[in-house]
Amino acid sequence: MFFFSKKILKKLFGGDAVEGISETGDKELIDPKDFTIRQPLYALVMYIVISIFFLIIYVATLAGSVAEGGDLARAAWFFFLCLSPFILFGPFMIIIWNRWKLVIKDKQISFTSYFGRTKSCSFGDITRLKQDVRATRIGTLNVINAYHEKKKLFYVASNCPGYDVLVQRLKDEGVKIDF
Repeated sequence: MFFFSKKILKKLFGGDAVEGISETGDKELIDPKDFTIRQPLYALVMYIVISIFFLIIYVATLAGSVAEGGDLARAAWFFFLCLSPFILFGPFMIIIWNRWKLVIKDKQISFTSYFGRTKSCSFGDITRLKQDVRATRIGTLNVINAYHEKKKLFYVASNCPGYDVLVQRLKDEGVKIDF
């Protein structure tokens, strides 16, 4: 959320600022020549909530085992071994969420995947851009897949902040979008 007027922001960005959606869902001005796209913030919140949920289940089962007069050490190891993959899922997904990003700087595009692999290309390297519509439980989601010949370069879903700015920038660069 910006506290500046649109005139000041357009002067800061050289008159090229485009209105986009931020991580908080507010409209803000984004410089189309230099911006970063990340996964939506609600995905991070979901990972944290899932991790806390399984941690509460773990503590509740231990408390129930102790209340029944069971062996605490044996119960702790058993429940830890059974629930540890679910408890560790949240921090693992937080790390992965933090790594995934698409950075646009002038004519250069850098995409870092979930596991840290970085690919770099320019707008001229994109030979085909395919837009798909995927059905989710909540509704539909637009996804853009960028290709160089037959090799997939990157993808971005419409729920990511900055998606609309990227689509506009790709259109401005003359990249053809296949539906």
